[in-house]
Amino acid sequence: MNNGFKKGQSGNPNGRPANKTPATIIRKSIVEDIPDIVAKLVELAKEGDVQAAKVLLDRVCPALKPQALPINLPTNGTGQ
Repeated sequence: MNNGFKKGQSGNPNGRPANKTPATIIRKSIVEDIPDIVAKLVELAKEGDVQAAKVLLDRVCPALKPQALPINLPTNGTGQ
């Protein structure tokens, strides 16, 4: 079976183009507007917008992770 590729040779020798992922493109497009976006979120939160408040709080105070509670096991071998 010959699929056109040589063993040990990359099909994309130049690799993935830098800074071309959708997430990177979106981040670059909004980076200048971040201060205005945050200011608007604060304004909306102060006006009672619960979703805006949640976005802000989730970034500043992430949710606490549950901690394991201590377990007391009997040591006398009776199971009681």
